[in-house]
Amino acid sequence: MSDVIVIGGGIAGLSAAARLAPDASVTVLERESATGYHASGRSAAVFEPNYGAPSVRALNRASEAYLRQGGYLSPRGLMLLGKAEEQSAFEADVASMGLVPISVAEAREIIPVLDPAKLRYAAYHEGAQDIDTHRLLEDFARTVRAHGGQVLTGHPV
Repeated sequence: MSDVIVIGGGIAGLSAAARLAPDASVTVLERESATGYHASGRSAAVFEPNYGAPSVRALNRASEAYLRQGGYLSPRGLMLLGKAEEQSAFEADVASMGLVPISVAEAREIIPVLDPAKLRYAAYHEGAQDIDTHRLLEDFARTVRAHGGQVLTGHPV
């Protein structure tokens, strides 16, 4: 018998379950055969503090110390590229994400396979980090289990 049932074994579900586990009996139900099967292993794999709506940025700032202290982050960098017809959208993204405009030639120094004939704009932010999502998810699941909870895969709701 569980006090709390969490539906979904992705980043959101497992992190919530891990936080609840010290104070409640928690069961995580994941439909897929593994945790983090879909978006969590892809979309949640980059930590970019300047990305997203204000609420997402606030969550980024709130989670940064935890991710750093846990050793989940490693250097990556983030590059934004744009074609000539994408100028206004490119400039808006550069401004909202705090990116530094660089030349296409500088972009090609970082990523030599870029085709300069197709690009007009480039910007870069070295503060973006890779998140070791596999280890993060496993640590959350380990925390749930250490407090007597369960993480059940192959269990649709």
